[in-house]
Amino acid sequence: MHFTGYSTRLAAYAVLVDDREQILLTWFNGGSRRAGAGWSLPGGGVDFDEGIRAGLVREVHEETGYAVRVGELLAEHHFTGPAHERDGRPFRSQRLVFAAEIVGGELGTTEVGGTTDFARWVPLADLAAEPLVDIVRLGVRAWQGRAHAERHRLHAGRLTQVVGGVSDWDAPTPVAEWTARDVVGHLVGWLPGFLAAGCDVVLETGPSVAQDPVGAWAHHRDQVQALLEDPDLAHRTYRHDRVPDAPLGEVVDRFYTTDVFLHTWDLARASGQDDTLDPPTVAQLYDGLRAAEEVIRASGQFGKAQPVPDDAGLQDRLVALIGRDPGWRPPGRGPSTG
Repeated sequence: MHFTGYSTRLAAYAVLVDDREQILLTWFNGGSRRAGAGWSLPGGGVDFDEGIRAGLVREVHEETGYAVRVGELLAEHHFTGPAHERDGRPFRSQRLVFAAEIVGGELGTTEVGGTTDFARWVPLADLAAEPLVDIVRLGVRAWQGRAHAERHRLHAGRLTQVVGGVSDWDAPTPVAEWTARDVVGHLVGWLPGFLAAGCDVVLETGPSVAQDPVGAWAHHRDQVQALLEDPDLAHRTYRHDRVPDAPLGEVVDRFYTTDVFLHTWDLARASGQDDTLDPPTVAQLYDGLRAAEEVIRASGQFGKAQPVPDDAGLQDRLVALIGRDPGWRPPGRGPSTG
């Protein structure tokens, strides 16, 4: 149908997630029909004479009380319908979802007589039990996909720095019987088989770790980053009898990116480099792994927890929890810089 033959509603929505993994949602009351009520993303229709981002800033303030800065476009979606009761024309609803951050204001809906009753911060972990408008699922999935890609970029980038600083690839590491080269070999080697076991995504083979560990890691890193940045690949369902069905990007983030983060300490300590890990990630992983210690120990993927003094820092506690000796250092080397 030609664009002159239908009406269009242009709407923009914001995904706002705080440091406690809570998302800001608004309660959609169902409108005049009072049907389909549930949680929605802050946002709504863009007025005739305003820009898309300006319209979103206005809508968020009306519905939540917050002033926001609009970030990158996360997702776009549209749906169509038959002749609308208002003008008798078929219609197209075009929806854009953006990342955003709060720059001012306070929680409190200022909209009067509209479709939003109130706004609230809702834990992401609780969304499955809540009545959600479909735009929430779309926005959360897009936001999580971006978060997975950015987390891998951050942690793989840190490991890349460490890889570039290794001078002896045959040096021992805190992992018994592993050399520095073996750490890279492990990270490059296990993911392709893991992917093949639960989906049809294939990574291209790169340089040999034996001959070029730096090049092998760089090639593999870029392959994984490209996977996570491709919505079609990252949103494919990973199915395996030992892992609950989940989007591939989520599975890669949970298992592989975490592995990259933890093995950065091994390689940095083995090569005498700064082995300090990102503190917020250390805290998050420590809490998560400690809560699931019985499960991870039974998996055989982690060694026996090592003892640490009562005043040990959180990074040392994490390292010890996964079976490393926080005091380990290469033969002939003094204390680490981390």
